[in-house]
Amino acid sequence: GGSLKKFYVDATFDKHTHISFVGFCDLSMSGSVQKLKFKDNNLAEIFAVSLCIKSLPKDLSCVILTDSQKAVDHYKNNQLLPEGVQIEHIPRALNIADGFIRAYKEEHNVNKRHFAETKEAKKQKAFAKNS
Repeated sequence: GGSLKKFYVDATFDKHTHISFVGFCDLSMSGSVQKLKFKDNNLAEIFAVSLCIKSLPKDLSCVILTDSQKAVDHYKNNQLLPEGVQIEHIPRALNIADGFIRAYKEEHNVNKRHFAETKEAKKQKAFAKNS
């Protein structure tokens, strides 16, 4: 068969706030990111993989790539992967989900104190005024 479809997963973790951005994407940069709180970085990385698995179409054969060895071990040791789904460790430098999540954070002005209102926020405000 042809080469398996690849999904890249990653998570950011803030030690002080415990806020994580977890997500996944494919090579065409389509994917998903969620903002959640976790006890530690490993749990965030493991959740990122589960987020990816949940989004997969049924019976899709693919490989999930993560730079978290803990996440790889968790899924392999506990045999938690659906049939046809593999998981492999890759170096952080090759994990495009890292940039995907960073772009998401920038788009949502996560780390900026003074930020321009997003279109969505403007819409919501206008709606609130008029309702």
